[in-house]
Amino acid sequence: MLSLVVLGGLSCASVMGLFSEQQAGSVRIVGFLLLIAWYFGSARGQASYVKTHLGNTYPRRGWSKPLGVAVLALIALVVVVTVLALLLKSTT
Repeated sequence: MLSLVVLGGLSCASVMGLFSEQQAGSVRIVGFLLLIAWYFGSARGQASYVKTHLGNTYPRRGWSKPLGVAVLALIALVVVVTVLALLLKSTT
């Protein structure tokens, strides 16, 4: 869980431009290393557990609904930020 928080914090700081170009490259490397550590530390064991205990009876779900919700949330975020930027611009 801590690695996820660190990765999220580094990603947000990188997006906000708080790092130089060289530091941003280092952040990408750290993020990739955290992803590998997460896989070997947690995800691989979970996948093995599901395969052992549930086998082929594991209920698989599609990606269309979660990806659709994510796209709609992104569009809503862009709309809200645009409206706020226009409102703040008009008041100054």
